[in-house]
Amino acid sequence: MTTPRDEAVQRLFDALVVLGRSLRARGSDWAYVDPELSRSDIHTLSVIAQGTCRPGQVAEKLCVDRSVISRQLATLVQHGLVDRTGDPDDGRAELVSLTDAGRERLRRARDLLCTELGARLDLWDAAGIDEVTVTLTELSHRLQQPLTNASPKDAHV
Repeated sequence: MTTPRDEAVQRLFDALVVLGRSLRARGSDWAYVDPELSRSDIHTLSVIAQGTCRPGQVAEKLCVDRSVISRQLATLVQHGLVDRTGDPDDGRAELVSLTDAGRERLRRARDLLCTELGARLDLWDAAGIDEVTVTLTELSHRLQQPLTNASPKDAHV
């Protein structure tokens, strides 16, 4: 027997699947923003824009393997969008930061993507958009947390 909460979780799961498909279907939107930058490049630049950090921190924030970030950073460095420097606190480590060109390319890409998103949300006011943002942020945070040893049925929000 399923509970109302179980049914709600199933509806949320279905909605997330549809959202994921919708985001993938709109993948072509990213190509016109900047033909040299992939969606992953823009995500990576967005993380680095938050402040100088180690590549491993970028990988952790994006929930990808370090090897993925290593290859991506090589491309972004080659395009002159990211700088790599030695970590003054640990000579074995490196730090990455955006160049001025990287900051500008990211700004332009985000502006165009947000304009498109805003057009799709034309019937939503600022309060509605903020409400969805808070909910998605909390959901993303919870989905990134590792599962505990408790069974899924024992987990509560």
